[in-house]
Amino acid sequence: VQYCDDDCLEIFVDEDFSGGNHQYNHNAFAYHMSLDNRAIDIGTDEQPRDYTSHTESHWRQHADVMIWEVAISLYPDTYQDDVPDQSPVALSIGKTIGLMIAYCDNDGSELRENFIVSEAVLTGATDRGWIDADLFGAVELVGGE
Repeated sequence: VQYCDDDCLEIFVDEDFSGGNHQYNHNAFAYHMSLDNRAIDIGTDEQPRDYTSHTESHWRQHADVMIWEVAISLYPDTYQDDVPDQSPVALSIGKTIGLMIAYCDNDGSELRENFIVSEAVLTGATDRGWIDADLFGAVELVGGE
């Protein structure tokens, strides 16, 4: 019910780095990765939706260090909730993706206590990445060996 107030890794992805509002549309996704490896975001119906099929998530903890690995299939802004068998976009060298990573920290209270984010948010609420893809950084895909 209050998935965004739990301990979670939040991954914000804008497939085409177009920026802008994505609060109740799929211009970008704000995947809340739960400790049971589910990916939750708000759908176009303004309700929490399970997008776990977009991701593969694994985490492990060693003492006070947590390592979280997530693979994400990227979907375009034309993605439609409740339409089966939609294909993710093909990745290519030179493609630029919008990305921001956050950790939502909750030590047992009703609401999360901390929101630690990878991008500097100079004005306004630091946790508005679930609405505004303009806050995301750019990641360019490059070739590897």
